[in-house]
Amino acid sequence: MNIDEYEIVVAENEFYDEVHERFVSSDPCKLVLRHCLRSVVEWECKTKKSFFISDRLTHEDLRLYMKYMTVNGDFDWLVYEAVTADQLNEVSKYMDDPMTASTYTDLSKYGRKAMPRGKIVTAESFYSAMVSLGIPFECDEWHLNRLVALIRFCDVQNNPGKKMAQGDLLRAYADIGKSNKARFNKRR
Repeated sequence: MNIDEYEIVVAENEFYDEVHERFVSSDPCKLVLRHCLRSVVEWECKTKKSFFISDRLTHEDLRLYMKYMTVNGDFDWLVYEAVTADQLNEVSKYMDDPMTASTYTDLSKYGRKAMPRGKIVTAESFYSAMVSLGIPFECDEWHLNRLVALIRFCDVQNNPGKKMAQGDLLRAYADIGKSNKARFNKRR
């Protein structure tokens, strides 16, 4: 299994098919998922909406996205319907995982320009950034959060902006310290 992938085992399940008025079963199977830019592209092509607009996908959106994340075969939709709420939560945790030891602050809070309001971010925005930063397209199969970290680091290195004021820098370090303290549950 690739480090960027996540596996879940979907149990056999039975559903009522209202169209054909009969019960149907889904076979148990293992799904190998990859949360990457290429999966986002397929989801956006199907739904015609930006993957990045909302913080959370609905369960139905996530099930559809899982279909595009699946790298080990083309499974019947019943398999995705059989994914439990707990499994959906686990997949969401996998998607939220930073997948890197690198950390960075949200530079827009400390003097860097934030994204313009009303700008819709789509997969093409990421490909455009990859082209302008010289990031190879093969990286579109990386876990999306690793790719985002790489884009942000390359952007900061290529466009350092003006130097941060001493007070802003101290606030940034304080925020990092608070975050690390909460993250590692340390008390001082």
